Amino acid sequence: MCFTHFKTFKDKDALRQDPVDACRIESPLENLQPGEYANDNRREMCMTTGADFRNLHFDSPEWCENWSKYGAWGIWKITTVSRLFEEKKRKWRVLFG
Repeated sequence: MCFTHFKTFKDKDALRQDPVDACRIESPLENLQPGEYANDNRREMCMTTGADFRNLHFDSPEWCENWSKYGAWGIWKITTVSRLFEEKKRKWRVLFG
């Protein structure tokens, strides 16, 4: 059975403009069939393809980009657990000293 999937995940630098740092994960959509190469179908296939990485399951990317000859890429923004923990510690210090 042929189906689209994400296979190679690229961990980009932290998104520093966010108050809590997040990782940007990108992955090319693989196994698109020839009839699915039209721009509308690329986006639809990308947004309806799930992915599993870092012991997490995602029903779809947060958004998709169509990078011409590089194809459709799924993009996820993930707040890391360590970043969340540090943010919670800062809030607790403000509240409780």
